[in-house]
Amino acid sequence: MVNLCDFVSTNQRFKKFKIDDLLFAEYTCLIHDPVGEIWSHNNYFGYVTGGKKMWQTRHSSCLVSDGESIFVKKGATTVHQYFEESFFVLFVFVPDSYIREVIQKHGILSNHRRPKMVDTIVPVALNDILENYFHSLLLYFKQPEPPPNSLLKTKLEELILTIISSGQNPGLSDYFLEIGSAAATDITEVMESHFRHPFSQGEFARLCARSLSSFKRDFKRIYGMPPGQWLLKKRLDHSQFLLKTSSGTIDQIATDSGFMNRSHFMKTFKERFGITPFKYKKANLSVSA
Repeated sequence: MVNLCDFVSTNQRFKKFKIDDLLFAEYTCLIHDPVGEIWSHNNYFGYVTGGKKMWQTRHSSCLVSDGESIFVKKGATTVHQYFEESFFVLFVFVPDSYIREVIQKHGILSNHRRPKMVDTIVPVALNDILENYFHSLLLYFKQPEPPPNSLLKTKLEELILTIISSGQNPGLSDYFLEIGSAAATDITEVMESHFRHPFSQGEFARLCARSLSSFKRDFKRIYGMPPGQWLLKKRLDHSQFLLKTSSGTIDQIATDSGFMNRSHFMKTFKERFGITPFKYKKANLSVSA
């Protein structure tokens, strides 16, 4: 699975400005597969300047075309490509820590209520201010010299504050305020949302904005067990649920539960439940019939 943020950051074919963990980039799609799996350890905005692409999760999808914008929370998504015309997008990658810094700097938490969780993929409702904002960023890529880092950080701060103050993107505004009110990224939200994806512990640590050692320490404090042990238990429990309720094949259920190795899934399922996945599924089909 490709880390989009890392891919854009290290690929010399894209024009980009990078300041610490902030990244602004003009992106032209280089992927030729119609469907792909991607992830990012940072949130990102996308403002499409040509073509179209669909982002999809298990719960929702969003098709974004020329002149439209999307916000994608850090984590994993599926992308669907369309090849009628080339796809161009302005990406702005922003970590939780910068959003938190802006929120706390401006002290806009005092009347904030606890929001409902926003979906991973959020269409951004554009007004004249936001459209002009993205076009002003695009102009920097046409200049012979990059803008000062301080100016780019100010521009990103402007984007966050505009989203919060405009009232046109309430779900996204609430999400930013939730980040601002937290001392650190919520490990439980990350793990419950992404346990089905085959991330390494190091990649989970990046999603949680922690070093690997800090992630393991905080994880054990929250769950009372190491991440690897919790992931195996969580994935086996989910596979048991799918074997009872879905019509998928054993291979599909293994993959949908986060197991990339069929043999490992078969072995660990039998060790946990005392029966093979095939026999368990067959037994539950007989009961339901």
